[in-house]
Formats: sequence, C-alpha cells, structure tokens
Amino acid sequence: MIKAAVPACDRPGIHWRSLGSYIRAIGAFTRTAAPILERSSFARIAASDWSDLPPAQTFPVPSASLGFRHYAAADSKRVLVLIHGSGCFCDLAHEMAVRIVRRNAAHVYTLDMRGHGRSSGPRGHAIDDQGQMIGDVVAFVRHLHATHDRPQVTLGGHSAGGGIVLAFARSPAADLVSSYLFLAPFLGFGSEVDRPHFGGWVRLRIGVLRLLTLANVLGITRFNGSTVVDFNIEAAGDPRYVPSWSFSTLLAFGPDRWSANARPLPADKPVLVLACSDDECFSQRHYAGAFAVVAPHAELPEVGPGGHWDLLVDAKAAQLAVRWLEAQDRRETETTDKTTPRERAA
Repeated sequence: MIKAAVPACDRPGIHWRSLGSYIRAIGAFTRTAAPILERSSFARIAASDWSDLPPAQTFPVPSASLGFRHYAAADSKRVLVLIHGSGCFCDLAHEMAVRIVRRNAAHVYTLDMRGHGRSSGPRGHAIDDQGQMIGDVVAFVRHLHATHDRPQVTLGGHSAGGGIVLAFARSPAADLVSSYLFLAPFLGFGSEVDRPHFGGWVRLRIGVLRLLTLANVLGITRFNGSTVVDFNIEAAGDPRYVPSWSFSTLLAFGPDRWSANARPLPADKPVLVLACSDDECFSQRHYAGAFAVVAPHAELPEVGPGGHWDLLVDAKAAQLAVRWLEAQDRRETETTDKTTPRERAA
C-alpha cells in the first residue's frame, strides 16, 4: 500500500513542529484546579453484576499477552471489539456486551490492553513505544478475521479506548474494520471536548510531562517509562483500576494531539458516537463540532442524563448501539440482494 506523504506538522508523535501544540494543549488541560471526582460517579458501574462473565482468555502478542472475553451471539456475522478507557479494564463493558449479544446484533469481544486488567506487563507501564497498542489491536482484529467466517468487524472504544479506535481508523490497517463505535471518546489533547483534568479522574505530573516532551523532541526516549499520570482510583474504589501511566503509555493510548485539519474518516465507514449529557471527563455538547472534523457523517443520537462511566451500563446507550449495528446489517443485506449472481461470484 502506497501512503501519501504527510506534512511534518501533521505527523503523529512529538517533534519540533508539534512541540508548541503539545505545550499549549497541556496548559489548557491544567488551566484550572482539578475538580473533585465524587465516588458517586462510579456508583452505577460498581453495581454491575459480574457473576455471569464469560471465561477469561488470552491472546499472544509480541512480548506480551492480552486478556479478553468473548460474548458469543447465536447467529451473527458482525463482530464488535470493545476497548476500555484510561486506567480501566475490559469487564466494565460487561452489561453493554450482554445487551448487544441478547439481541444477536454481534459477537462481542472485550479487550484488555497491555498493563491493564488481565493482560500482561507492569500495570500502566507495559508500553515500550507509541505504536505498540495499535499493533496489538491490529493483531487481534486479524485473529478475528481468521477465526470467524467473513466477519464484518466493528471497532469500539470507551474514553481513551475511543482514542485508540481513532488512531486505528487513521492507520494503514483501517481496511480490517467496517465501522466504528465511539463511547465518550478521547479525541486528543487540545480538543474542545476535553474537560480540565478529565473531571478529576487524572492528575498530570506537569513538570515531568513537560521535561519528557522536550526530551522526546531532542530524541531522548530512555526516560519514557517514567510516571506522568496518576488516576483517582480512590474515587473508583476498586483495585482493578490502574493507578498510574507512564509517558509511553500516555502516547500510545490515544490518537496523538487534536488537529482541526486532520483528514476525516471515510464516509463509507459508519460511525456512531454515544455520550451521556453529564459526562465528567468530556463535554458532550462539543462532540458534534469535533466530529464535524473527525467524521462528518457520524451519527450522534441523544443518550440522556448520566456520567462518563454510567454510559457503559446505560440501557438506552446499549439500545442505540444495537439499532445501529442492526441497521448496518440491513444495508449490507440490501446491497447484496441488489447484485447479480455474476457480480457476487466476481
């Protein structure tokens, strides 16, 4: 595959041309004091019934293994992969996965990224380079293509997991996926949807972050394993959440910095964006403007009241996801029915 040249100012990663935008984004993100994230933000997700979780499985990737769970549908060609958010783990998507499978809208795979949940590696510090997480997702999606019969793969992600989805969608591997589900997604530092300190969920070590940013511009990466993010797991009240991230993990777990000039996702890849109106981490009302840049064809239905983690257990959100998945299947069936036998054979 021949890739078009990318202007230096738009290339991912930290370099001289992007340094200013990184520093400005960090400053905007921390312009106010960190708000207090209440334990009530996690009340609904903490009340989930995890007694009927599917068996935990592992998938090998270079130098590591990824934990995942498979929610099998009775009869569906659709495969949905869900990636968790920052400091989180795949079981948080359990209720949404169950609701989707009960409607036979898709097989669902919930995936733990390196250093999270049941995946291997030091918690929050298992990344060696910025492209490693995308590489892991590519390997897992290729595996699903090999184990399912001609699947239609939808890639979904919550919060920072949505950032991984966006990075995947802009990568050469995008042809492996037919559609994207964004659940209150992180779209890159500097986006207007970001709330300062993600509502109190993260605490940036600003001094270390700025030093490492400058060091990377100079080509010095030996200190990228240093901690730059601490998560407010006291509010979450669950030891399964990851307490901190390294600089390498921060770079890998997202779509790089926000750019209003980025090329939009192709219109032939359906996109659904779901977010509750009271999201603590992101401003739901700004997603429409952001996705006018990211994917102008995206659907952004109203979910209603609820917070950032509430979205994963919200019945209406799951219902909207099911309807969207079913609509894709109807469109694909209609397209197939309109082709002639000779065209289908070709």
